[in-house]
Amino acid sequence: MDLALLALLVVASAAAWPLNRWALRHGATPVGIGIVLSVVTLAAGIVGSAVSHQPLYHPAAFFFGALGGIAFGAGFVLIILRCLAMGPMGPTATAYSLGLAGTVLATLLVPYALRPSVAVYAGFAATLVVVVLLGLVRAEQTPSAVASGAQPRDWQRLVVAGWGFSALYGATQILAGRFAPQAPFGFLAAQALVSLLLLLIVASSGRVGWPRAPDIVAGAGTGIIMAALVPVSTTAMGGTEAAPHFYPISVAAPPALAILLGALAYRERLTVWGWIACALGIGALVLLGLPRV
Repeated sequence: MDLALLALLVVASAAAWPLNRWALRHGATPVGIGIVLSVVTLAAGIVGSAVSHQPLYHPAAFFFGALGGIAFGAGFVLIILRCLAMGPMGPTATAYSLGLAGTVLATLLVPYALRPSVAVYAGFAATLVVVVLLGLVRAEQTPSAVASGAQPRDWQRLVVAGWGFSALYGATQILAGRFAPQAPFGFLAAQALVSLLLLLIVASSGRVGWPRAPDIVAGAGTGIIMAALVPVSTTAMGGTEAAPHFYPISVAAPPALAILLGALAYRERLTVWGWIACALGIGALVLLGLPRV
């Protein structure tokens, strides 16, 4: 059962990438997806708090949740989803997943946290190398990039920025878990609320449309995945069979599947540097995940 939950976590995490890729290729916009996604996760936070009898508001949870909402709204929605529309899915998923570096780095700020090992430092070094290599990935080689009219350097600059916001988002999760462990749904609700407000401001500018059918499908699907991953991962970590391998597999397998799906389903043709960046990125995720086991 433990391994089944781990498999469910991996598949659900990986499914968000082709789901959003499909929506973006059928008229959805990053802002439209993000608005629906934020509404779904906000509702999940409120309902989860009521059902679990955990506080919806906690000062630390709200602070880190608000900071996480800015990082998520700007990083994942406005930047990474745009990268997903114009460039290769595998490297995009890898770059965002490498925000785990920020999650691990944040443990240095937490008293009595697990100190980084040699493997973690190796993972940090590999992450920095991957970020540099991503600048060599030629996004215009993919059909979606050609269709979007993206310039050769647009994807490279954006994906590095998305990685930075992802690292910040991961750090807020760790810090909220340390300083407000009794309010996980409060963190989720605060993150969703701030992200929603940010995206509504962007949508009200008139430069992008409001959510349509593809936005609703992708946003609701991704929101449900995000809301469901918390109890699934907690249950899997509590088991004895999957726990020793849970974290490295759960963080490395989804982008690996996204790379394969991008190559097989979307026929993404990466350069040698692109494949090296993806392979090294998966290795970095495994190394960064080792302190969690």
